[in-house]
Amino acid sequence: TLIFCNASSLATKLHRMLTENRELMDTLPSVPSLLHGGLPEKQRHSIISRFQAGDIKYLVCTDLASRGLDTTQVS
Repeated sequence: TLIFCNASSLATKLHRMLTENRELMDTLPSVPSLLHGGLPEKQRHSIISRFQAGDIKYLVCTDLASRGLDTTQVS
């Protein structure tokens, strides 16, 4: 699942809200990850690789993820 936000600050805030909500976290099979242009390039590549491999189920991101992110994990 990709959750798009229009700014990195909003993506960071939403990611924090999701991961700090214990009731919600108990219902999800995995912890959401965060992807935006403010993260170091090495970290961004790692997150994208893990998402494409299916290791990350939920990705809170900016439009950075829409550029060239090709995966069978999202229909």
